[in-house]
Amino acid sequence: MEQAELPDVRFSEPEELVHGPVPMIPVLRWRRAADVGRPLVSAPEPAVVEEPYLPNRGVVHPEQLVDYRYVELLPQDLQDRIAEWEKNGDGLGYSAWSVVPGWKVGGFPSWRMSGPWTVNCSTCGTEMSLLFTIGHGEWDAAGLWWPVEEPADTADPLTGVFIGRGFDWYVFHCPASFDHPFSTAMQ
Repeated sequence: MEQAELPDVRFSEPEELVHGPVPMIPVLRWRRAADVGRPLVSAPEPAVVEEPYLPNRGVVHPEQLVDYRYVELLPQDLQDRIAEWEKNGDGLGYSAWSVVPGWKVGGFPSWRMSGPWTVNCSTCGTEMSLLFTIGHGEWDAAGLWWPVEEPADTADPLTGVFIGRGFDWYVFHCPASFDHPFSTAMQ
């Protein structure tokens, strides 16, 4: 990931790239773009890999969207205002619109299986920030986040990547220090 493409994500200074070395080994490295050689023309094929771990070929078209925390993590007065708004709404509440589904950088995780909780740094105890999500699909079942440019019969997940039995995989980093270890969670 390159910082130039992700204006809302704070990167380690002076590094502006973050990546891992090998699939399924969760190691991330912050690097300076100037220290990286020319990109490969084509990605190397892994020596041994199971088909479910290979993503479909495709092109990434990043778009900037806004996530909001789970309602239970908001201040009580705001929770009360949201509850009042939901009473007078169209049946789709705050949770349907607050967390953007799919693959994303930054934002907030969807704690759809456990309810919300915070991930704290194992080194300093600071609440960690979501660095990126590998999503089980690109939109929700209700179609609220369906991109208008995608045909209605488009298969999801577009990436062909399945985490566990349809989970999302979250990678968190410590905003206090980029030297602290990252953390992961699946839901």
